[in-house]
Formats: sequence, C-alpha cells, structure tokens
Amino acid sequence: MSKHDKKQILAKLLGEVKFAEKQVDKVKLKLAPAEARIKQALKAGNRELAKKYAFDYEEAKLELGRAEQKVLIAKKQYDQGKVQTRELEQAQAMGKLAKSMEAMANSMDVLTQDDDMVRKIEEKVAYSEAKLDIALESAREHHPEIDEPIATHDLPSSEPTAEDILKEFE
Repeated sequence: MSKHDKKQILAKLLGEVKFAEKQVDKVKLKLAPAEARIKQALKAGNRELAKKYAFDYEEAKLELGRAEQKVLIAKKQYDQGKVQTRELEQAQAMGKLAKSMEAMANSMDVLTQDDDMVRKIEEKVAYSEAKLDIALESAREHHPEIDEPIATHDLPSSEPTAEDILKEFE
C-alpha cells in the first residue's frame, strides 16, 4: 500500500468524522425550536398540538443520540486507521531494514567462529584493563605514596633472596 493510498484512507475516515459531527450540529439546531413550539402550544392551551410537538421533540432527541453514536464510531474507526497505518509503516520499514541487513551480511564475509571468539576475548581483556585502571586510580587517590618509586636499597634484608633459597637446597 503506497503512502498516497494510506493518506486517502485516512482522509476518508476523517471526512466521515466531520460529516457525523455536522449531522449532530444539525440535529441540535432542531431541538431548541421544537422545545419552543411545545411551550407555545401549551401556552395557547392546545394540548393535542403540544403532544405532536413533544413527539417530534423526542424523535429529534433520538436522532441526536444516533448521530452522536455515529460520531463516536467514526472517531474510533479513524483512530484505528491511524494506528494501523503507523503499524503498517513500521512493518514496511522493518522489512526494508531486514532486507538491507541481509544484503550487507551477504556482501561481507560473515565472521567465523574464531573471529567471533577473538572479538569476545578482546572485549573481555579491554573490560579487565578498564577495571584495573579504575582500581589503580582509586588506590592512588587513597594512597598517594603508591606513585613514589620504591628504593630497593632502603628495604631491610629480612626478605630471603633467590640465592638464600638456593643455599637451603644445597
């Protein structure tokens, strides 16, 4: 369905709403004069004529109810038409997107399992490096002495060296 067709359908539905609203307005215009005729006939003492006008008045009220119902139905149909049009447009867009993605996948070499595994490992390594950097920054904030170089000649020699350990085994 083309964009033009969708607009045509929505325009027709909106036209039905406007027509129904005009019918309501037209019927409402009948009520006030009908009510006035009933009052005039009663004032004039003509009860039979007042009954006839009362019947016409009730008929106009029923017609108003039907016309208002038509407005509600027409508005509901118009709203449903808008929703369906939107959904159709979204489905068409998704279809086009799926076709483009399929074409891209076909034109490119599809990643092999090895390439995918390497990518995942690289992501995990990058993530771990980032966590390490954040932890190191946090530690430096709390312990600025971490950045100071360690002077190995100032350390006490209580730590055994590799030579000391080897001597134990000889």
